[in-house]
Amino acid sequence: MSAETQGKRPLLKVVMGDTVREVSYEELVLSTNLAQETLVRLLVEKKIIDPKEFWELLNKVRQERYKDEKEFEKQRGSPTESDPPSSASGRPSAEK
Repeated sequence: MSAETQGKRPLLKVVMGDTVREVSYEELVLSTNLAQETLVRLLVEKKIIDPKEFWELLNKVRQERYKDEKEFEKQRGSPTESDPPSSASGRPSAEK
């Protein structure tokens, strides 16, 4: 078990040949987030998707999933960003 997963209950075990690696929930969430961000950036850079349209659809899906804004805030743990992203990466701008 790696130093990162010690003390954390492993979510799953990955087996590659003779190597067994335990993966924690945190590691799985971080790797999923990284893969999603990379995919969105690539799609924006290749002009397959428009960042503003992506942001609008993301907000629509969020509103469908979390009918109650308080429920969303509880799940997310931080204020929402309702402005569309200003950068080409598709990520919300930190500046207002």
